[in-house]
Amino acid sequence: QPHGSQKKKAGTPALQSKRYLVVDDNETNRRVLGEMLRSWGCCFDEAPDARTALDILHRAVREGAPFDVAILDMAMPGMDGEALARTIKGDPAIRSTLLILLTSMGTTHGDGEVLLTCSGLWPKSFMIWNSC
Repeated sequence: QPHGSQKKKAGTPALQSKRYLVVDDNETNRRVLGEMLRSWGCCFDEAPDARTALDILHRAVREGAPFDVAILDMAMPGMDGEALARTIKGDPAIRSTLLILLTSMGTTHGDGEVLLTCSGLWPKSFMIWNSC
C-alpha cells in the first residue's frame, strides 16, 4: 500500500502528480524522505533494499500504475544504488523510471557513467535542509 496523502497539500502540482519509490537501507533516511514527500502531498512507497525495489517496480508495472521516480541511496549493502540504477535502466519494463541518487556529501562512486542515466544526484544533506 503506497504511503502519502490522498488529499492534495500545499505543494507543486507537478510533484504531486507523480508516484515515488524511496529505496534506502536506512530506516531513518526512508522516514525523512517519506515525511518530505508526504508534506508535499506526494504518493510514495518505500523499499529497504534493491531487490525489494525491483519487485515493487515490476509489480507496479504489472498493475498498470508504474512509478514515475525512484530515489535511490547510493551506498546500500548488496546491490548499491549505482548497480540498481544500471539494472533499472537496462530493464525495458521499468527503464522509463526517472532516477535520483542520494549520496553523502563529498562521496563519489564509480566512473560517473551511471549519472548519465539519472535525473539527479542529491546530497543526503538535502533531506535535512528540506525537512525543516
